[in-house]
This record gives sequence, C-alpha cells and structure tokens, in this order.
Amino acid sequence: MRLGRWPSSVDGAQRRARMEQLDRMDLSNLNLNLLVHLEALLSCRSVSKAAEHLQLSQPTVSAALGQLRRHFGDDLLQRSGNRYELTPRRKIDVG
Repeated sequence: MRLGRWPSSVDGAQRRARMEQLDRMDLSNLNLNLLVHLEALLSCRSVSKAAEHLQLSQPTVSAALGQLRRHFGDDLLQRSGNRYELTPRRKIDVG
C-alpha cells in the first residue's frame, strides 16, 4: 500500500474517523524522513530488502524502525517467519 491512498474497502465514515485519529497524533516531533523508511519496510516486508531498496545499511533501517516504534508507542511491525507484518493494532488502523 502506498502512503496517502485508502484501500477501496474503507468507506467515508471510516476515512473521517481515521483522519480524526491522525489529527490527535502529535507529529510535530516526527522526522518525516522516517516515513520513507516505513514505506520501504511495508512494501519489502524485510529490513534487509528495505535497506537494499533505499541503498542504506541494514542497521540504519533498523534504527529508523526503532525510532518509529518509540514515537508511536507501538511495534508497528512484527516478525512473522522471515518477513515483517503489521501488528494487529496497525492492521485495524490501515484496514
């Protein structure tokens, strides 16, 4: 899923509710460059593959994931075999 796009299964009321959630989040201290890392992690489902895609080292992408986890107070992604999957909480947020 690309950032900024809603799945077709999300109706108008769900979109409004999710936008209200975003409005309540404090994004003022978030390094927006981390969202590039997050998008790569979501599409590649692997820290090593995301690092390769971004042409960065694996420790750099791991550190970015750690910063995102601390900022949002959630694991965001969890290991499932050799891939990362969204946590159950984030699956609900994304739909």
